[in-house]
Amino acid sequence: MAQIRITVDGEDQFNRTLIRLDAAFDDLTPIWPDVRDKFWEIEKQQFDSEGAAGRSGGWKPLSPGYNAQKIARYGPGLKILHATGDMMRALTSNTPDTYYRTTKKDIAIGTTLDRAVYHQRGTGKMPKREPIGFSMAQQREMKDAIQVSLVRELRRGVGYRLPGERGF
Repeated sequence: MAQIRITVDGEDQFNRTLIRLDAAFDDLTPIWPDVRDKFWEIEKQQFDSEGAAGRSGGWKPLSPGYNAQKIARYGPGLKILHATGDMMRALTSNTPDTYYRTTKKDIAIGTTLDRAVYHQRGTGKMPKREPIGFSMAQQREMKDAIQVSLVRELRRGVGYRLPGERGF
């Protein structure tokens, strides 16, 4: 069985044991690029929809005062959480602000931008607008992408053990 968990700010966004895969994977690094790419795709949905694609639903509108400041500083027509575009790009592609680390058993994807956590949690002055918040449909998308990748690796026969083999 393979267990995959995606945690954001200490909260599980995705936690699945893939029981249909009767093998223990010693090294998941071959599937991490697929997981990363699916994460970036889901995040693109999140930013394009201003949160509506994610679990929290559409992000709360900007306050009139901040909206006026944003327009004056960045110009009109920008979506919520798109002022500079840095956070959106960091969570949807590989940029200097992207955090992406892997080991044989773990993957960490996110951003090094401090402001992301304030949006994820909200503050006393700013409502919560989760840049990362998987809907049930997005969790299924991630599960499917992981299963496809794991099955591909099983067919290649590298980095896993079948039941009864040493260490299973």
